[in-house]
Amino acid sequence: MTASEFSRCLNYNSCEKVARLFRIEGAKPSVDIIKDIAQNFEELDIRWLLTGDGEMLHPGKMPRQEVEWAIGQPVP
Repeated sequence: MTASEFSRCLNYNSCEKVARLFRIEGAKPSVDIIKDIAQNFEELDIRWLLTGDGEMLHPGKMPRQEVEWAIGQPVP
């Protein structure tokens, strides 16, 4: 997934917020980016995202994209 594709998943108008994380050595995501990731990828365990501890995905939660594909319509 490119920075542009990921930015679209986060509903950003521009990929700049995400692209800088790859351009600048040692760059860290802002709290806003982490919040947006948590809101748009509910299956992702936020504790794992912040610390690397535990499992990446919540057990039993299907990724939003897969749910939307399975039911044929966007999930609110």
